[in-house]
Amino acid sequence: REHPTLPTSHSIMLYKTIVAACIVGSSAFSGDALLAKFEAWKKEQGKEYGTADAMSKAMMAFAANDEIINTHNAKGLSYTLGHNAFSDLTWDEFRSTHMSELFTNKAPKNANRVHLTGIGAPVADAMDWTTKGAVTPVKDQQRCGSCWAF
Repeated sequence: REHPTLPTSHSIMLYKTIVAACIVGSSAFSGDALLAKFEAWKKEQGKEYGTADAMSKAMMAFAANDEIINTHNAKGLSYTLGHNAFSDLTWDEFRSTHMSELFTNKAPKNANRVHLTGIGAPVADAMDWTTKGAVTPVKDQQRCGSCWAF
């Protein structure tokens, strides 16, 4: 039995959903549109959350990532961002579950510096190194942590 003065789990989820909607209040999407986008993304990715709290946390991370994506893409830069299988994770969650310590530690103080040459030389607008056989197409490494091998 729940205590009458404490919020119920339903009201906590409603509160978190409202907070998530407020996070994206300045974006081009209304709360309903964002929720629909999240639901479509969940279906596409095959994501399911065991509890209302887990879903609420995922929705808040998705909303924050959606705002980052929309803000970046509105700048009209040479590349665009989009949602992927990690859109329901915060940066800290992603870093702790998918990045090796090799990539999260700062370089040692005695690390060598790289000196660039040819600064100011013309550069192609785009380069697909896969067509030149220099690299393979992008693969889903999942949690392997072997990106150094690619």
